[in-house]
Amino acid sequence: MGQFNQGFAPPGDPDRNKALDCASWGALFLLAAGDTSRAQRALAAIDRYYASKHGDASGYRPYGEQLVYEDPEVGRFFFHDNRRKQWREIAVVWSEGTLGAALAYLRMGQAQRARALVAGLRPLQAANGGLRCASDELQYEMTQVPCVAASAWLVLVTQALAENPVATQVWK
Repeated sequence: MGQFNQGFAPPGDPDRNKALDCASWGALFLLAAGDTSRAQRALAAIDRYYASKHGDASGYRPYGEQLVYEDPEVGRFFFHDNRRKQWREIAVVWSEGTLGAALAYLRMGQAQRARALVAGLRPLQAANGGLRCASDELQYEMTQVPCVAASAWLVLVTQALAENPVATQVWK
């Protein structure tokens, strides 16, 4: 898979559902542990499984192939045409996760790539400076309102890009 597993599923088998954080945060962990080769593989998984564009926003979706709504009846309610719709079939950009990936690219020495990811989220920035959680509303999953987590990641990544000594030490 080129990234960490999401966890464990009953009865203890690896949960191989693809989650962006498992690749981006995994890359950050691997870099901190000195394993640049596997960190690079995790970064490659980010673009392979999660790249997304919605309107003028670009970045990443939170998951790969798993169902948006695990219960098929719930899926049918929200997606009449396909009750088993997977995340990879949806054009949505998730701000928080995209910025986690930007930090991983920055730590890998790819500052231009990190800047491009930040720029891809500009259409999601609210007038008050907050960053919307996602580019689209997916009830019970994603919201378009400004959220603390995305806004905090925006501050962290922009400060790391500016080489703020405090920000450059987070997760290093």
